[in-house]
Amino acid sequence: MLFAFLAILIRSHSQDFLVKHNGDTIRGNIKFSGKTISVIDPDESKINFSPDEVAYIKTSLHTGTILHCKLTLYSDNIDVVQKWDYNGGEVIDTVMILKEVFQSKKMNLYQAVDRENAMYYFVKKPADSLPVQMIVKYGIQAYGNNNFNRNQQIVSVLTQQRRYIDQLTLMMLDCNKVTREDLEMMDYRIYSFKRIIRRYNKCK
Repeated sequence: MLFAFLAILIRSHSQDFLVKHNGDTIRGNIKFSGKTISVIDPDESKINFSPDEVAYIKTSLHTGTILHCKLTLYSDNIDVVQKWDYNGGEVIDTVMILKEVFQSKKMNLYQAVDRENAMYYFVKKPADSLPVQMIVKYGIQAYGNNNFNRNQQIVSVLTQQRRYIDQLTLMMLDCNKVTREDLEMMDYRIYSFKRIIRRYNKCK
C-alpha cells in the first residue's frame, strides 16, 4: 500500500507537461510515440493528443516545439542518395521536436534530429505561424567519359544542393546588410545559420 501511495505521489509531482496551441497546459506522465502524444494523470486515466493540438512538450526525454510537417529528408551517404534518386522517396509526413538553439528579435533558429541522427534546421520569423525547414539535398555527380571502357575508372561524388540559400534570400529581402554573397558562404551548420541571423538582426 505504501509503495502504491508513493508511486501516485511521484506521478502527481511529475515535471512533464505539454502546452496546447490554445494556451492550455496539461501535466502528467507524457508518452510520445509516432504521431500520438499521451498524458497519464495520477488516476491512471490517459488522454491522447494529436501533434496538431500541441505547441510545446517538456519531458525527461523530449523538450521542444512540436511540429507536424512534411519533412524533406537528406543523406550524405552515397548509397542512400542513389536509392532515393531511383525511388523518389524524399518527403515524409512526420512529427519533429524542435529545440530552440538561437533566439533573436527578427528570426529564431531550431534544430531537430531524426532516427538516423541526421540534423535538420528550421527558422521562424515573428510573423510566421510555424517554423520553416531549411532544405538541403544531395545529388550524384559523375566524373569521366560516358563512353567508357570496362577498365576505365568512373568517379561518382555527392554534390550539395543548398536550397536553404534561396529560402533565406527570400526571407531576408527586407535587409540590405545580407547579400547573396553572404548567403553563398553558408554551410548547413549551426554556426553558419547563427552568423547569418546575427547579420540579419543588424537591420532595423
